[in-house]
Amino acid sequence: MASIIAVALGGAIGAVLRYIVVKFFINFSLIIMPLGVLSCNVVGSFLLGILITWSFKDPTISDNLKIFLQVGVLGAFTTFSAFALEVFYITEKGQYLIAVIYVLISVLLSIGGFFMGFNFYRLIG
Repeated sequence: MASIIAVALGGAIGAVLRYIVVKFFINFSLIIMPLGVLSCNVVGSFLLGILITWSFKDPTISDNLKIFLQVGVLGAFTTFSAFALEVFYITEKGQYLIAVIYVLISVLLSIGGFFMGFNFYRLIG
């Protein structure tokens, strides 16, 4: 139960932070590109890298703190950090081709799934 509360609280914080960053970049961006989401993904993935390294070096970090930060805060702050972590785990096993295939399939199918859902609703809605 504590891990669910950790995810919920961290998720609320991460989602609010992402909303603030995206809104900031919408108001102040000089180029037409989703810099808010890009910034969240890059910063969040960077922070996840720090968190993973920290947890490797310090085994006394509680599982609930890791869940709060990794799944909750960073999971909600980014749309990419969990994906980056999965790619990291695959490459740590030396499975580089699998990692490339996973990246390509994930990106293409996710974008394709979005467009399919969008057009499906257009047809029925």
